[in-house]
Amino acid sequence: MISEIENFNLADHTLDEYTFDIELPKSSFESYAAKEENQNKKLKVKNYSVTNAEFCKDLVSKIEKDVICNSESTSEAKLVNLQDELKYIKSEKSKTNSIINDNTELAIEKYSKLLGEIDRLFLTIKDYYLTDPTVEEISNEKKLIMSNLSLAYAKIRRWKESIEIDEEILRADNKFVKSYARLIRSHVNLENFHQAQTYANYLKSNFGKDAIAQYSDILDDFEKKNQAFEERVNHIFKYLLRLLKI
Repeated sequence: MISEIENFNLADHTLDEYTFDIELPKSSFESYAAKEENQNKKLKVKNYSVTNAEFCKDLVSKIEKDVICNSESTSEAKLVNLQDELKYIKSEKSKTNSIINDNTELAIEKYSKLLGEIDRLFLTIKDYYLTDPTVEEISNEKKLIMSNLSLAYAKIRRWKESIEIDEEILRADNKFVKSYARLIRSHVNLENFHQAQTYANYLKSNFGKDAIAQYSDILDDFEKKNQAFEERVNHIFKYLLRLLKI
């Protein structure tokens, strides 16, 4: 926050006391979720005194507190409490998981809504939050929710949507084995056997015997359907050759 105060350099100041009148733009307080109608307002902070330059951090803290408690333009604002957000995300994910089999369409709607809320939350998280381990936990929850959303799409045979989500997951975490298994299944059902083979090879070579055993049903189904597809193609090819000879 100190870096946001124009022309103030801590190293340049040695006076015992300062009083300054500053105007901070709304962007300086992006960590607070203010109402949309307040986004363009400015926050005015006046006449804060500090006895020594080394206490400037206390000054900034007082300014933030005063803005949150007293500013007319931020009367509805609040600090982003990451732990509370994480609890909410886990709770909503758990509730939605409980209906994925009985009401898959509704689960898709709820997972999608929750992912949108997480994305909006991340827009409020600035550099000084990035060292908070809760951010990583929320990112992991997002990945699990995306995985469940992909599973929900697969349950109603919307293979393309499932593929898109799993590919996005792997761009963020290329060690998430569930996405490889689901991509094999989705591509098999779309008869994209070349793509399915690529993911099957990667899963087998990078995740070892445990993963092969865990997803043996998907891998066996791929091998069986791929073989049947190749036999069908060969049969058609031979038939065309016979036609050409005639």
